[in-house]
Amino acid sequence: MFPGAGASAQVIVQSGSGGIITGDRLRQRISVADGARAQVCGQGAVSVHRRGADAGAVEELELVATTGGHLENLAEPRLLHDDSDLEQHTRVELGQGTVLTVESVVVIGERCNYDSTLEVRVAGRLLARERTRFTGADLPAGTRAVGLLVLAGSGPSAPVVHEAEWVQWERAAAGGAAYGAVSRLPHGAGLAVRVAARDGAALRDAMDRAIGVVHRADGAPEISPS
Repeated sequence: MFPGAGASAQVIVQSGSGGIITGDRLRQRISVADGARAQVCGQGAVSVHRRGADAGAVEELELVATTGGHLENLAEPRLLHDDSDLEQHTRVELGQGTVLTVESVVVIGERCNYDSTLEVRVAGRLLARERTRFTGADLPAGTRAVGLLVLAGSGPSAPVVHEAEWVQWERAAAGGAAYGAVSRLPHGAGLAVRVAARDGAALRDAMDRAIGVVHRADGAPEISPS
């Protein structure tokens, strides 16, 4: 969808299967340049099904923003069912652009495995790496959902961090069914927001509020993924 000049184009990624099954190897590469703005979202939460005898499933994603481009990847949550096994590998490549990307998982079943690595690079040079790894048994009692938001930029496009707004966001998250924390990425590459929540609804609320903070700081009109 193209809302008009100066606004973000919106891309909805759809899947014919409606879920991720054992042995899947899913690869995407999305890039923006020359001042373009794009927001990528999904059709809804994605079920990750039981691991087979050989292997689980892998998602590989490359997000590229150069020459003033701004890219938002607002992925829908992955729903981890009984005996599911999911690896996610995300690479953010910057060249005077900004990328906002979201990862979130909700544990539906038991004995699941999740392993996520997100890297931020400029011209191939590693600036930051975020790692999330757990089994269903590792999560604290009362926690069934986790999320990560990364806002990354380089050069003139490095994001401005409004600390007062993020302090308010952390307090709001702590007052509900979620816990949130914000930290700066190494080498001035941006910021990372982490959320642990009681369930998917609490996670979505906290993540949506975090995205709202980013949009207000950016001054761009918000586009609802729904």
